[in-house]
Amino acid sequence: MKKIKKVLSLLRINWRTMAEFEILYKFLSLCIFTPVFLGIFQGIMKITGYEYLTIENILSFLWNPLTLAALLVLLICMAVYAMIDIGAVIFLLDQSYQGEKADLTQTVRYAQRLSAADHFSIEASSITEKIVSDVHNGGKEIYGWTVNTEESINRMIDLNVDNIITDHVTLAKECIYLSKTSDVISEYVKWLWK
Repeated sequence: MKKIKKVLSLLRINWRTMAEFEILYKFLSLCIFTPVFLGIFQGIMKITGYEYLTIENILSFLWNPLTLAALLVLLICMAVYAMIDIGAVIFLLDQSYQGEKADLTQTVRYAQRLSAADHFSIEASSITEKIVSDVHNGGKEIYGWTVNTEESINRMIDLNVDNIITDHVTLAKECIYLSKTSDVISEYVKWLWK
């Protein structure tokens, strides 16, 4: 219940800007970026000599080096575009955490800058499975800070964050070690009983 109240109090500060941004982002996705990505994909098909894809020809289409290169570029563009949404949410949560209001223009500018980031460093209590999943799907790393209790360190391990920022390095190392060895031991015991 305590976490729900904290999240609601954070959302209360910038809920309007978050709603505006998400509506704008979804509108742009539907009206501009989805047709652009679809057009690029159809262009790839045309350049490689495919009018349509079937079960019979999809493997030859995918093994074409030109197709692979073009699809890789397309996937990178889509990942960067997805990171803009993640960046906006992170920015608004950060502003709310600091008790500051943010407008839509600030949010869009900041989100664009965040899409070029190599990793995201986020206060641990704000990290959720969805944020970790979105960041990883965007090809980026996520760092949790400041994680100083055994409970919070184990939570970060369970959420699969890439790095933990802590004042208690020894405790963090112990928790990480136990999480890895306990998996090995439990797998070994399961194997023995089969």
